Amino acid sequence: SRLNPLLNRNRPPRALRAKRRPARHSRRQDDRAPAKMADFATTEEPRSEDEDEPMEDDNDFLADDAPAASHEPPPQVKQTQPSPVSVANVAPLKNPANFGDDLDFEITFESTRALPGDLEWSVVYVGSADDSARDQTLADVEVGPVPAGTSRFVLSADAPDPAKIPAADLLGVTVVLVCCAYRGQEFLRIGYYVNNEAPEGEAPSKANVTRTLLAEQPRVTRVDIDWGEA
Repeated sequence: SRLNPLLNRNRPPRALRAKRRPARHSRRQDDRAPAKMADFATTEEPRSEDEDEPMEDDNDFLADDAPAASHEPPPQVKQTQPSPVSVANVAPLKNPANFGDDLDFEITFESTRALPGDLEWSVVYVGSADDSARDQTLADVEVGPVPAGTSRFVLSADAPDPAKIPAADLLGVTVVLVCCAYRGQEFLRIGYYVNNEAPEGEAPSKANVTRTLLAEQPRVTRVDIDWGEA
């Protein structure tokens, strides 16, 4: 896989701790699922030329034929700087999966310098294209402080609650967003189209609905934020 050069290093990674984020108000008013801890590890070696390239931008995500028009990229803020954090790979660990299975992502990224603050990672499931109040935040964790070099961790999120999804939107295509912020400023959003299917003639349930992420076609939006002094 693309992560093998990092995962197979002989140098043992230094483990860091991921912390649950404290309760806070946000633009999404739905009840948050309890955040799971992220397994975090890092090496201080910079990524070599033959390793993963950063994911390509695609700022057209959720435009035109996308199912959710209300999820716009975060606005620009003053005193912005280019991001010292670049994401090389985001890989769903179980795909396809049952609808009731956890959503786990293995994330590899590089920071050009040590960051005193934590990176704030979240996973959001779009429950309805027509109503952002149906969004479900499945994970909300902090990872850090972040050292310079290449890092990897597993972001684990609960399955969405089907009771909070309109019956007409349970099957078919929707979106899962993996978002990252620094000091409350979202600078990265990675979106995956998701297709939910049930066997023909059967009523959909957690056990018989198959959830498939289009993992080879992520849509990436990056925004410059205020990272503070280097």
